[in-house]
Amino acid sequence: MAHFDDLRFYQQLFDASADAVVVVDDHGVIRLQNHQVSALFGWQPGDLVGRPVEILVPAGLKRRHADLRAEYERHPTGRAMESGAHLHAVRADGSEFPVDVSLTPIETDGHVMVAAAVRDATARTAAEARIVESEQQLRTSLDSMLDGFVIARAVRDGTAIVDFEWAYVNDVGVEAFGIDRDAMLGTRMLEVIPMTRSRGFPECRDVVETGVPWSATEMAYDDDGLSGAYDIRVWRLGDGFAATWRNVTDRARAEQELRVSEERFRASVDHLHDALAVFSSIRDEHGGITDFRWEYANLTAASMAGRTQADIEGRTLLDVLPEHGPSGLIDAYRRVVETGEPWVQPTLWYEADWADGTHARRAFDVRVTKVHDGIVVVTREVTAEREHEQRLERQRTELERTNAEILELNELGDLLASCVAVDEAYAVTARAAGHLLPRTHGLISTLPHEGGSLEVAAIWGSATPVPPPFAATDCWALRRGQPHVSGSQAPRCPHLLDSPVSRCLCVPMIGQGETIGVLHVLSDEQVPDAEPAQAYADRVAPLATTIARQVALAARNLQLRDRLRDLSIRDPLTGLFNRRYMEETLHREIARAGRTHGHLAVLQADLDHFKECNDAHGHAAGDAVLHAVAVELQSTFRASDVICRFGGEEFTVILPDCDTESALIQAEALRRRVGALVVRHERVAIGGQTISIGVASYPAHATNAGDLVNAADAALYVAKDEGRDRVVLANDRAREGRRSRTA
Repeated sequence: MAHFDDLRFYQQLFDASADAVVVVDDHGVIRLQNHQVSALFGWQPGDLVGRPVEILVPAGLKRRHADLRAEYERHPTGRAMESGAHLHAVRADGSEFPVDVSLTPIETDGHVMVAAAVRDATARTAAEARIVESEQQLRTSLDSMLDGFVIARAVRDGTAIVDFEWAYVNDVGVEAFGIDRDAMLGTRMLEVIPMTRSRGFPECRDVVETGVPWSATEMAYDDDGLSGAYDIRVWRLGDGFAATWRNVTDRARAEQELRVSEERFRASVDHLHDALAVFSSIRDEHGGITDFRWEYANLTAASMAGRTQADIEGRTLLDVLPEHGPSGLIDAYRRVVETGEPWVQPTLWYEADWADGTHARRAFDVRVTKVHDGIVVVTREVTAEREHEQRLERQRTELERTNAEILELNELGDLLASCVAVDEAYAVTARAAGHLLPRTHGLISTLPHEGGSLEVAAIWGSATPVPPPFAATDCWALRRGQPHVSGSQAPRCPHLLDSPVSRCLCVPMIGQGETIGVLHVLSDEQVPDAEPAQAYADRVAPLATTIARQVALAARNLQLRDRLRDLSIRDPLTGLFNRRYMEETLHREIARAGRTHGHLAVLQADLDHFKECNDAHGHAAGDAVLHAVAVELQSTFRASDVICRFGGEEFTVILPDCDTESALIQAEALRRRVGALVVRHERVAIGGQTISIGVASYPAHATNAGDLVNAADAALYVAKDEGRDRVVLANDRAREGRRSRTA
């Protein structure tokens, strides 16, 4: 048996320690070292004795270590290993490594020495780092969830569960409860949301006691702690439960980053509404990412891929979903890992054969986030929402197009209302049709009078060549009295001849019950034969019909206005201007001649012995003679001259820009033509009619309208007095003759 006073015994005991041990005096000098010091630090036995203990401390920590050692010497106490301090040492080769150190003060001869036991902590710190990393992965994943998530522990009175204590709540949960996370953790469920006592708490208690998950749809809460409607799922987790919920009050789709890892994460997110999958990168020998491995897929993700969780995990992404390669999705995933930047795709349309056996195009919200050397992919199907949005967008576009058409049609109506001539109305309509009917060209054909041929009045676009006049029977639209499409499946209007257009929509222009013409809408687009002519008409005809109706009504109104105007200023028998129009025109022409210092002549003509003609042949024959004389008047004088029926068988002619000599020549020509006139009426030739004419000019004979007409009228009566059938120029004698006759 060893003697306890034997130093060799204590030396052997000292060397038998599993840890490296050094004894340091109160000056910080190493006095003893055991054999484990050599193994741990790489120094030979005895090499450290007599050296300062800071030789074992990294260079950057030496001064700090000396201060701490001096402080310790003033209050020496024992300190166990793994006390929470993060210490590092340095080996003989200069490499640093983490260590655990225990300190034991030793009093001897009035001095305090310290025995320091040193243990390599590399394995421990690595394990702690892995634990911290795993915990961080779990917390990050749960905090990134789109739904609220909590973990609660059972609070028991004996064996009975009387409440639950909050053990964890993610970011969404903190926002929902409106309570600081630190203030909430450790509090009880019935304190935070007391109204769950009647509904919520009993179900959670049953979940823990039976292990059967519980879910509720649109559960309503309304108190200071929680308000709104929620979809809730609760399942047992140890001696407590985990719960996830989604606020369905507003159903806002807010993408949250999801990070998942290990079994605790798997238990937490398996029942989420969204598809969630975790992938690790598969790299080649050069470090490039070639594929991803399914590390985890929740139930929704597995179902979406048409697999079970057991079948999907461990396989490669392209093995399960090979279409991710050509679609470019795997490239997007690769960029997330390489850059660390999340990838968010609010609407990703995906067409595939789905697990339910259908081939369909579906839409998803996708968020991809990097987790270590991999990604978390969160997917939510939003097909119904996106299709609804697309329908709304189509309706909005159609409404905008309709509004634009209404505005343009209103503008067309305003322009047509401002037109003063029918041809102007046709030109305005053609210009508007080019805007209202894009990708078309066309023309407007009008019917001048009943039974006549239709002629092109206006065109838009490239409606060339312009077709020649055609009969109304050459247009199916006029035959049928409704829009007609000429095409491969319908009779082609003969007026199109060999026109290369693929489709022609003809729309009758009918205003106030009268056919004005036809609006032709031409298209060179290669429409499929499968589209029936009626379908094309249904697509184009409504707007074209509205345009045709507007222009027809405007044209008819303009025609009626022109007709009314003619009735107000023309003589209905002869078609010549009436006396009122003559007086208005004469005042205007005299004013113009005065401004320009020009000439103006007036002729007053009267048929000789016209009463005898009426008595001999009847009033109908007299009307025929008057009409024939009117024709001769129009043939004799210029288009700029104004020819009027003054009354009865008397006529007035206003000759602007005409001097006295020219007026006399024109009057003489008229006299000869009337004298040679033979009118046939009811097989009776009526001839020998003569005419007397008085001529007066401005400013020679008068300077105002009344005096000028009186001067010409006086000359006319002189011609009558001197034997008729002659032309007389106004002079003093003519005025005397006029005065004597009127007297």
